[in-house]
Amino acid sequence: MKLILVFALLQITALYAQENYRCYSQLCIPQIDQGNNLFSPLHNQQDQEDLNSMLRQKMGISSSKELNFEWLAPQSAAEKEAKEDTQAYLLNLAPFFPEFVGTSFNSYANFSGPNCYNTALLSSGILPSKEVRYVSLREFEQFLETFYIEHKEVKARDIVLFDAKSTRSHAAFYLYDGLIFHKKGYTKKYNYRIVPLQNVDKVEEGEWVPGPMDDIRYPLDEKLNEKPMAFFALKKELPNIKKDLSKDETNFIHAISYITDQLLQNAANWKVGKEMGVISEDVLSDLGQYFYTYSRSEKALLKLFYARIESLRDQINLSIRESHFSSRFAREDKIYPEICFKDNKYLRGLIAKLMTLFDKTKSQENFEQVMKDLQATDTKACRFSLVKSVLRL
Repeated sequence: MKLILVFALLQITALYAQENYRCYSQLCIPQIDQGNNLFSPLHNQQDQEDLNSMLRQKMGISSSKELNFEWLAPQSAAEKEAKEDTQAYLLNLAPFFPEFVGTSFNSYANFSGPNCYNTALLSSGILPSKEVRYVSLREFEQFLETFYIEHKEVKARDIVLFDAKSTRSHAAFYLYDGLIFHKKGYTKKYNYRIVPLQNVDKVEEGEWVPGPMDDIRYPLDEKLNEKPMAFFALKKELPNIKKDLSKDETNFIHAISYITDQLLQNAANWKVGKEMGVISEDVLSDLGQYFYTYSRSEKALLKLFYARIESLRDQINLSIRESHFSSRFAREDKIYPEICFKDNKYLRGLIAKLMTLFDKTKSQENFEQVMKDLQATDTKACRFSLVKSVLRL
């Protein structure tokens, strides 16, 4: 990995800063909770044409690509203040940026888990926009290895990896002129923000900061922008990684995909514990052990899906902790019986996927045996291996 030690990379200062918004290079950014639209005040047609030309050039947008522009009727505090300050029309700048940036700016994920790595991959477009979830460093690095190329000079749409020589503790999506899009941490209390790169580790006005009673610390190290960085751009031709898979390998990917889809559906609704149960976390841990050789496979897709196991397991853990164990009075022996497992469509689908994965006959008799094993478990402790139960068939 090439490393670049940056002490003053593209320093940028707000052209003007008001109570509810800041403007950099004709991009006006509402402060936290003061609006969700990125905008620019314009006075006439020539202003719009100049801005259009400038942002297309900086963001690498073809002049032939049609963009759907929208004039904003001021609604938020930032928009109302900008209108009063400039007496100009406000143009919504979301069309100039990747979809996830435009739609997620200044919003919050409604559950904990989605983090900086997930944000960078979503913004870059390599993850579908619906896949808002926790991404581990292992999975993130596997994405970089598979789909990105590292280079020396940062440019629009790059992923910036901070402290690249050591912890690799943070990542952001680079826009232009020293501005980045990022999410500081995995907790739902951090929103999606655009800040100057040199301010990546600074606490913004209105930002949530962990207190002495919180079980997490401030997520970014001091002087993060002064530590070595690495820059990654999507490869111009993405590799075809979905070919030449064996039947067993395909079944493995289908099993992980099934858990992924169910997790994305339930995490946003705070139903991971009640619908998927603690048992799902244990299934992922077991799959990580049984399929460890896939982590060293020459097939990129297998390595990606193996790396995803850790991310999914940690997202399930975060979701269950947040929804069921946030109170200091929470007791496992009281709560586990409610969230150990649930006999529902998801569980039976998971059992079917595991039977296929381990080449077991999906007969009614085998289903009943696994369910019998489940019913016999002590749900107060919830120590049951669904994978081992299937393997015993």
